[in-house]
Amino acid sequence: MHNKKNITFHGTAVARLQGWLLTCPMQIRWRVCAAYLGVIAVLSLLPAAIFPQSATSLPGADKWVHVMMYGGLASLLQWLVSGKRLGPRLGWLVVVGAFGYGLLMEILQALYTHGQRGFGWDDLAANMVGAIIFWFIAMLISRPLGAPR
Repeated sequence: MHNKKNITFHGTAVARLQGWLLTCPMQIRWRVCAAYLGVIAVLSLLPAAIFPQSATSLPGADKWVHVMMYGGLASLLQWLVSGKRLGPRLGWLVVVGAFGYGLLMEILQALYTHGQRGFGWDDLAANMVGAIIFWFIAMLISRPLGAPR
């Protein structure tokens, strides 16, 4: 049986988090997004030998990293535009933006890492999967509680 107090507390906590995210100044949102883009660029263009072998030896670990990195990017981009009036039909631009940045990073890896890293269609697919899933979650969070989904 559900405890009504726990449900109310959970709803209040979600509302507070949502309120903070949606009232955060745009200047902070831009800075957080820019910093995150920089982190992705550095991690994408560093030589692969820098990363610990134990982390990369797990089957599929690299793809999960891509899902999480580009999912995080899509979430941050959704947060950035959540105060704008894009409308639900233009929300897909967030996913396209995250995918486009992933494509750029894959191309730069192929061109500038001197053969240590390269373009990977499977990495690009993982980027897209992460962007779509996390964008959808961010869309749900960025809507006011009780609003139609």
